[in-house]
Amino acid sequence: MEQELKDALEAIKNQVSEKTKGLDGLENKTAQLIADAEAKLLASTANELKAVKDEFETRLDAIVGEMKAKATMNEPTPSFVTEFASELKARENELKEVGRGQKLGMKLKAATIETNLTVTGQAVGAGGSVINQNGSVIFPTPLVNFSNLVRTVVGTSDTIRIWRETATANAIARVTMPNAKPEQDFLSPAVDFTASYLAGIFRFHKSMMRNLPWMQQRLPEMLRRNFFKKENSLFFTQLKAAATTYTGTGVGVIALVEAIGALEASDYGVNGVVINPSDWATISVTRDDENGFTLPSTVTFINGQLTVNGVPVYKASFVPANNFIVGDWTYAYKYVTDGLKVEFFEQDADNVETNAITSRVEESNVLVIEQPAAFIWGELDGATPSV
Repeated sequence: MEQELKDALEAIKNQVSEKTKGLDGLENKTAQLIADAEAKLLASTANELKAVKDEFETRLDAIVGEMKAKATMNEPTPSFVTEFASELKARENELKEVGRGQKLGMKLKAATIETNLTVTGQAVGAGGSVINQNGSVIFPTPLVNFSNLVRTVVGTSDTIRIWRETATANAIARVTMPNAKPEQDFLSPAVDFTASYLAGIFRFHKSMMRNLPWMQQRLPEMLRRNFFKKENSLFFTQLKAAATTYTGTGVGVIALVEAIGALEASDYGVNGVVINPSDWATISVTRDDENGFTLPSTVTFINGQLTVNGVPVYKASFVPANNFIVGDWTYAYKYVTDGLKVEFFEQDADNVETNAITSRVEESNVLVIEQPAAFIWGELDGATPSV
């Protein structure tokens, strides 16, 4: 029996080495290897079976790791889509086990993911494969997201505390002996931000498990899109509430110029303006009193990028029409304590009865606004002044 097991294991190693030289078709070949190994070793004793399986799984993990390393060399900056698709492809056989009552969890590398948040669930529809769908069959992803404007910081504690300066009395003065040096007064109260999970579920028919291309392409794109949209909405609302409200009388470009000037007068280095795409279009087609196309002297295009007083203007659909936020975006960041995770479950609600699979998407994060005074929110009043 011992010799038979050794011979079987050697045959498995030879098969794996021969059939995984290329990346194409790796999942099908490894699936067949697993099936063959299980069939051959079923007659073995428990201890022998465990020993053979442990060694085989070690070999298989090494092969998968080598495949991922080669893929990484060809893609220096992996995106959420490629990471998610690669993980699904490499673990197709485990994914199928979900249909047998098991759970599968996947945790993607936080350093390679720029998107995290939530996805809304939808009712389980009828089964059937979706073949040869291209990108046009799903809704588009926002062109600019809130996470493009701020940096991401990763931590381990859910609560992060900062000491925000809110007031200062500058008593510095020239001193002559024997006078005492003036005492400075800084007011910096503690402000806490607590990360929490933004999550959702998506349910789909079990038959979709047989359509790996759909799982690799469409599902990650839809998760990304809904994630971005939810994050954008929540973070914009939070920043708008914390920012200083523009109180000037200017409209359109004048309001933007005055807001930029107000922040720069307080020594903030303004590095971005965000407005709705419709307002961006209105500014870019400014007309003079004779209905000729012209732009105010403060508005220019630099390599296709619209700027106001040299500050880039970004068109973001998460900003409501007629709204704007001007700011030094280095004074805010996204704090993440638990990166994006995708898990699949069969045992959820009425999944067994309806042949459904539930996918759970979640991330723990919070927007940290270090200094609200670095941002000004206002309204453009839907008009651009003539020149």
